[in-house]
Amino acid sequence: MSAVLGAILFAIIAIMTVLVACGLPLGEFTMGGQHRVLPRRYRIMAIISLLVQVFAIVIILQTGGYVSLWFSGKTTKYICLFFAASPVFIVPPPP
Repeated sequence: MSAVLGAILFAIIAIMTVLVACGLPLGEFTMGGQHRVLPRRYRIMAIISLLVQVFAIVIILQTGGYVSLWFSGKTTKYICLFFAASPVFIVPPPP
């Protein structure tokens, strides 16, 4: 059940990323909020982010046992742990 909830939350963010990459004025909610409509180079970054998010959705569903696609169970759990721990290692820039 938690895998489905995690996938749904990632999907909501992925949908918003698609809308931002298409040029809708939601840029203030993503990538630091500096631009209302993202410039072209940030839209490219949004598309790359979307690919990572879709990969994360598949990994979460595979870890929960809802899909069996690419990796073994052990590898899938390590990738899932990487996604869970990665925000801890992001250091914000100094003010």
